[in-house]
Amino acid sequence: MQHQLLVGQIFDDKYELLEVLGAGAIGIVYKARQIDCDRIVALKVLQPDISADDEFRKRFLLEARALSQI
Repeated sequence: MQHQLLVGQIFDDKYELLEVLGAGAIGIVYKARQIDCDRIVALKVLQPDISADDEFRKRFLLEARALSQI
């Protein structure tokens, strides 16, 4: 079951959600504005059951770090 956040909502006190870019089995990707540096980012929000899996969360963080270097 997907829990969709609302466009316009502030996520984690850091990101303003601007629009939904896509959704899949593991989560939803939003176009968002990073508030502190006023830049547009893609923000992937994982489903609660997926994010509760420690091994998956570790792999996801490694992938996110690698992508942020690009």
